[in-house]
This record gives sequence, structure tokens and C-alpha cells, in this order.
Amino acid sequence: MPTILIETNALAGPEQRRIAVQLTRWFADHGIRPDHVVVRFTVADLNLAFSGGLPVAAMSHPDAVCAAAWVTCCISPDRDDEFRSGLADRIAALLQVTRHTALFYVEFRPTDPRQVYLAGRSPLHRADTRVEPNRDIEGDEG
Repeated sequence: MPTILIETNALAGPEQRRIAVQLTRWFADHGIRPDHVVVRFTVADLNLAFSGGLPVAAMSHPDAVCAAAWVTCCISPDRDDEFRSGLADRIAALLQVTRHTALFYVEFRPTDPRQVYLAGRSPLHRADTRVEPNRDIEGDEG
């Protein structure tokens, strides 16, 4: 269950949705079910991040669409360098990273699906097991 956490300058809801949909399509093109992809956004305070002792906000360029971004990708340890490189490139393109971007950082955290538990329209289960949606979950009326 690939999970991507994107911390960047504030993005409008439609922009977040565009990025999430495009990342989901990228994963689907690489054999991953769309309903297994999670994309989360948080807003970065560029005054609280430093590089070389300088706040990233001080390095921001007025022409940058993406002032700065930190991205964490939790993916299967089975994914190879080509997969990781392609994903990093896709994220950079979707965030519109250019030479004007003060800092763009992508970190991969190999995550064994046996160590991930989830629930969502299904009972709590390990990510490496298939569970059919359960309409009878307490509080779920439909």
C-alpha cells in the first residue's frame, strides 16, 4: 500500500486532488491497484526548515511554483531503483519543481506490507492480506 506524504507550500484543494489522481494513475500504470494508493498533504512552514543554516524561506524564489517540498514515500522493499527514480521524477513534475525551487527532498522508506495495518470500509487487517469491504462495520450505514 504505497503511501506518499507531501509537505510543501499550501496547495489549493483542486491542486492536491490533481496531484493525488496523477500519482494514483502512475502507480496503476506500474501494476498497483488505485485503491491501495494513499497520498497525504501537509503545509510546510519554510521559516522552520533550514538548509546550510539558512531558513528555506530566505532561499525561496518569487517565480517558484513549488517553493520547497519534502516527500516521504513508503513503498514495498521489493521496488527497484528504476521504480524509485521514476516515482521521484513523477512527483517532481507534478509539484512543478524547477531551478527556482529552493529545496526538493524525496525519501524512500521501504515498508514491508506485513508491518502495516489498515481499516477502511473493512475490518482492521494487515496490508498483505486481501479483505473484502464489509458493509456491516459498526457505524457504517451504507
